[in-house]
Amino acid sequence: MSSKSLEEAVASHRPVRIGWKNSFKQAAIAVVLRANPDPEVLLVRRATRKGDPWSGDLACPGGVAQPNDPTLLETARRELLEETGMDAKKDARYWGRLSIVPTRTHNRLAPMIVSPFCFGLLGNPGWQLSGELSKIIWLPLDFLADPRNRLVHKWKIGGFSFSVPCYHYEGELLWGLTLIVLDELVAIRQGQKPFIRAWMGRLAHSL
Repeated sequence: MSSKSLEEAVASHRPVRIGWKNSFKQAAIAVVLRANPDPEVLLVRRATRKGDPWSGDLACPGGVAQPNDPTLLETARRELLEETGMDAKKDARYWGRLSIVPTRTHNRLAPMIVSPFCFGLLGNPGWQLSGELSKIIWLPLDFLADPRNRLVHKWKIGGFSFSVPCYHYEGELLWGLTLIVLDELVAIRQGQKPFIRAWMGRLAHSL
């Protein structure tokens, strides 16, 4: 599927939403895509910081909604600009949104709702990484679509160990919430529709 076709597929996608999401802390992420010539997604490597549970992880740019953000879409745009220097209003075209994903806040187990928004890159922004990031990676969607690249990561939390899906790309580990979001994007690209069993699996994995 070309980038143009993917844009149309995302625009017509009907994401899963949560009617009571306003009861929880909310965050938004920017899923930025470019054609090279096949679609690639922008990932950032979080800087290594003591006490940060996502330290060093690959992620999409994003963060927690602030009181002065008029919408979660604007949260995604603001975080993208602050973290990477990319202005989504002039450097990209908004495509649409993906399904809401539940997770937890940084410093406690309280639930948080993350809303992903997709953008298509228009040019070559002057990237300016904030101190929160250490690296930019462009990951081909074809790499994620190949089941031979899908591996298993052992995740430990609170004395428990879980086996979760992951990918290794250019020496970096991709897993967790970011992979949940990109799995849906790959499914959209392949013409697959979300189904309730996959969504319930997201809830079990993310909370």
